[in-house]
Amino acid sequence: MTTKEAITLFTYYLQSNHKQRTLDSYRVILDRFAAIYGQRSLDAITPDEIFHFLETLTQNLAKSTRRLRYAQVKAFYNFIIDKHHGTVRIESELGKGTRVIIGLPASNLR
Repeated sequence: MTTKEAITLFTYYLQSNHKQRTLDSYRVILDRFAAIYGQRSLDAITPDEIFHFLETLTQNLAKSTRRLRYAQVKAFYNFIIDKHHGTVRIESELGKGTRVIIGLPASNLR
């Protein structure tokens, strides 16, 4: 599944379950995400790329707005993972950091 296809699915979900203000708020981040990663497979985007995207997008924003943008990207990925029966695994080692591994079944991505 390309990122653009995933964003389209998520947008349909938002339209059926949320107010226009919420859609407008998400549009800011989803349009930019699609412009950069739209043609790439969703599972090919690395956590470092997502982090860099968010840091660039939110660098001059208030702390509360930064948190909102991070939460919006998290909601987008959670939606896709849930709809495709994927998994999230978190590995953490004290002093070494944390890794988040997102797994999506290949048969559900086509």
